[in-house]
Amino acid sequence: RLRNLIARAANARLGGANREPDVYVTSTLPVQGQTVAVFVSIGKPRTPVGWVQRSLRTSFAHDDLVSVNFGGRSVPSYPLDRSKTKRDYPIYRALIPTTPADSPGDRVLEVRVLDGSYRPVKIPCTIQRQVFETQHIWLGKQKARLLRLRQTKREDAKVRAWQFLETGEQMWDGPFSAPSDGVITTQYGQRRFYNGKFAQNYFHKGLDYGADKGSPVSSPAAGRVVLVGREADGFDLHGNCVGLDHGQGVASMFMHLDEVKVKVGARVEKGQRLGTVGDTGIATGPH
Repeated sequence: RLRNLIARAANARLGGANREPDVYVTSTLPVQGQTVAVFVSIGKPRTPVGWVQRSLRTSFAHDDLVSVNFGGRSVPSYPLDRSKTKRDYPIYRALIPTTPADSPGDRVLEVRVLDGSYRPVKIPCTIQRQVFETQHIWLGKQKARLLRLRQTKREDAKVRAWQFLETGEQMWDGPFSAPSDGVITTQYGQRRFYNGKFAQNYFHKGLDYGADKGSPVSSPAAGRVVLVGREADGFDLHGNCVGLDHGQGVASMFMHLDEVKVKVGARVEKGQRLGTVGDTGIATGPH
């Protein structure tokens, strides 16, 4: 509340916004399951008044400079490293995920620069329907029992903490690599029948790589290990797993492992071995 009062005071006393920031959106017509990147370029203030406004917002108030909202949902944005952008002005990036569970239809993307020197930008977007395949999975009695139990409280809490972690540092650089040499056997977004019964409100949230048990699983990019789960410690659904934080809202998880080769807190590089392919947790075979 104090930060908002400071921003309003800066606008009222020092002059309001009279221009829009430069906003680039990778797609305004994403299909379900597509991630949209938003880039916001912020030029240097043109007047002494503008410098004061920005200083109040970023130095005294200790607040993020860019606010991104998509369909009424706030999305974190992060400044890109200027040594990589080769620009003498800040560029912020927000990554907006959509999922197969998001209903197709219109959304509004709203971008605000919070130092008061820019007008808000509103961009109409439309999530388009995507057709996802259906898969039939047959589980033995023991695995089927685990499916009915859902996640244990410990497993759920650990996974949620990994999911919602926000780190300002971008640890990766360049495209991600495949974590396994195996063949993709299940695509992202597929719907499933388990033992002949349709799984309501479910979609496959990753990629399955079919490979021999014991085959290496490597990190797709540089990051930090923030989660190690083990079937013996109650990770009945995920099995032995590793969760990585790559920074700036990007994370990855590797499930159903046989062996885990890393520890929580370790920094890993692209291509570094995290563990080996297995069939722990809810799995019908090594992947």
